Amino acid sequence: MPGVGSRLAEKIWEIVERGELRKLDELTSLEETKALELFTNVWGAGNAIHNYRVVRKNGPLDAIV
Repeated sequence: MPGVGSRLAEKIWEIVERGELRKLDELTSLEETKALELFTNVWGAGNAIHNYRVVRKNGPLDAIV
C-alpha cells in the first residue's frame, strides 16, 4: 500500500480478512479497560479516579456502582 507503513498495512489486512483486529479485542477484554470505560461515563471521574483505585486496590468495581 503506497504511503502506508508495513505494520499498519498488516493491521489493515487483518481487519479486511477477519473483520476485526486481534490486538483491539485483547485490549477491550481487559478488566482495566472495562473499569476505565465505566469511569468515563461518570462526570468528573475518569483516569485519575480509576488509577487511584487500581493503585490502592480498593476492591471490585461492583462495590461502587
